[in-house]
Amino acid sequence: FCAEGRGYCLEGHEHVKSKFLGRSIDFIPDSSNRLEFADKNEEYTWDNATTRLSNLIFGDMFVELAGTITIRKNNSKARCELVFHPTTWLENERYKVTGKIFGEDGKVAKSLSGHWNGSVVLKNASTKEVETIWEKAPLPPDAERMYNFSRFSTTLNQILSIQKDFLPCTDSRVRQDIRALEAADMRGAAIKKRLILERNNNNAKRTSNPSGGRRSFPKTFQPLWFGERLNCNGQTEWTFLGEYWNERKSKFANWRLPKLFDVSLDA
Repeated sequence: FCAEGRGYCLEGHEHVKSKFLGRSIDFIPDSSNRLEFADKNEEYTWDNATTRLSNLIFGDMFVELAGTITIRKNNSKARCELVFHPTTWLENERYKVTGKIFGEDGKVAKSLSGHWNGSVVLKNASTKEVETIWEKAPLPPDAERMYNFSRFSTTLNQILSIQKDFLPCTDSRVRQDIRALEAADMRGAAIKKRLILERNNNNAKRTSNPSGGRRSFPKTFQPLWFGERLNCNGQTEWTFLGEYWNERKSKFANWRLPKLFDVSLDA
């Protein structure tokens, strides 16, 4: 993925493996994230923590984060180590996060504590001054009717008028089943999702073996908009190549894109 804004660029990739633990499931990421502030010539990299789905057998299911992640600054010894505490018999440990920020000299300059679903405070090791650096924004009105999404989450599937004519037909925001789900049309969403899956399965079969008969393995596809490179820590990561924006300006006139989500359905 890639997100660009004024003065920053956020890139990353993630491959997840699951591990069943009886009463819970761990989703263990093989990931890499990079945040660049071009005007400051600063770059930060980090991995993701393990996501755990607990109370599968009985009780109220909940999601938590577990493990330690290290945020590193390019060309610097400064770093931040964040510890996401898994739930123990002490209920107040749930969602707890603590951390330490180390300076160039390797000494602790600041510490963090709080809950990743509530707020996080920063404490200066020298002055003992404490300040809140992050706090969860309140949910929008009637959030329970919108899957308890935050304001940001509710806008992810939004198509602005200035974007409508430039989005490719492969953009997930044009999925008809998702639109039906947002409109609380559960039956229509299920039917459209099934049609989309059937259509794409048929396309995959034709791609893997266009001549018919015994099916062969599909050919290897290469990402159009991303390429591999080494980051400042010597790790391989996927980076955005930038060509997507140029093609979008031309409304992808040079590409024959598959109509993944264009499913005709009589309600």
